[in-house]
Amino acid sequence: MTEHEFYTAIKGLAKGNKDMLHAIYDAYGRLIYTIVYDILKNREDAEDVTSEFFIKLYSIAGSYKPGNGHKKWLVTIARNMAVDRIR
Repeated sequence: MTEHEFYTAIKGLAKGNKDMLHAIYDAYGRLIYTIVYDILKNREDAEDVTSEFFIKLYSIAGSYKPGNGHKKWLVTIARNMAVDRIR
């Protein structure tokens, strides 16, 4: 997904278009799961955090600011959620 495609999707998501969440999940679901699993080392916890990540993404979509790279933004959120799970 390009930066422009992501920006369009996240803007749509912020406006309540749940189809945009599906598009983002299709593009990044595997990446988010892999990052979370690498931290947690547990399949069930990684699946839970990945699900929670996309629920959270829906609620924070309006806070995305383009310019620093959307993958970095997504990865940072996923890592923080995985670390919070450990705590």
